[in-house]
Amino acid sequence: MTPDLRGVAVLDAAPGPSLLTRHAVELRFSGRLGYGRALHARSTAGQLLTGSSLALEEGMSLDEAADLALGREETRRYEDLLLLASDGPHLVTVSELFEQLSASFRHAAWHDHLTGLANRRWLADRGPALLAGSDPGSTALLYIDLDNFKTINDTYGHDAGDAVLAEFAARLRGCLRDGDTAVRLGGTNSPRCCWGPRLQEPNRPGRGSWRRRCGPSATPGIPSASRPRSAW
Repeated sequence: MTPDLRGVAVLDAAPGPSLLTRHAVELRFSGRLGYGRALHARSTAGQLLTGSSLALEEGMSLDEAADLALGREETRRYEDLLLLASDGPHLVTVSELFEQLSASFRHAAWHDHLTGLANRRWLADRGPALLAGSDPGSTALLYIDLDNFKTINDTYGHDAGDAVLAEFAARLRGCLRDGDTAVRLGGTNSPRCCWGPRLQEPNRPGRGSWRRRCGPSATPGIPSASRPRSAW
C-alpha cells in the first residue's frame, strides 16, 4: 500500500464486500518472528482479510450507520467503514461518520424539520445580534400568516397541511436574497413565518415580482391558500 492509502475495497470477498485496511495489512506482514511478509508475499487482498468489515449501503441514514458502527464488537468498533455508493466504493472513517451526525443534530436543533426554515430557537438566539448589527434604515421585518390554514388541516388532514407548508416554504426561499432569513415560528394550526429582508433597492425585484414568485398555487385536492398577509 502507498503511504497515503488507508484501505482497499474487496468486492468479491466472502460473505460480502469488505474493506482491507492498512492496519490489517501491517498486522499480516509483521507476523510472528517477522516472517509475515514472506508468508503473505503471494496472498491476494481477499486472503489478507481478517474478517468481514461493515459495508454501508447508499441511502442509509446517518442514524442507521452510527447504530451499525457502534453495534460492532469493541475491538473493531472504530475501524474504517466501506460505503457502497453508485459511483463506486468509498472508505469512510468513524470520525467522519460522527462528525456528519453531529452536524445533522446541530442543524435539527436550529431548523424546523418540516420546512427546513430556521426555527424560533434560532431567531431567539441570533435575531437580537442580527438586528443590533443591521442598519435600521435598510432593514425590514415581515410577519406572515397563512389565511385559513386551520381549515385545510381540519378538512383535508394534517398531511395536506404539511404539503402546503412545505410548498410555501420552498416558494419563500425562492424569494430570498443574500442577507434575508426566513423563520418558522408557529405550530400546526397557526403557522407563522418571520421574514427579514432589506428594504427595496434599485434594480431589485419589486413587490409585484415577489408576489408572482411567492403567490399561491392550486394542488389537486387542496384548495389554494390565501395570499399571505405581508408588509409589501
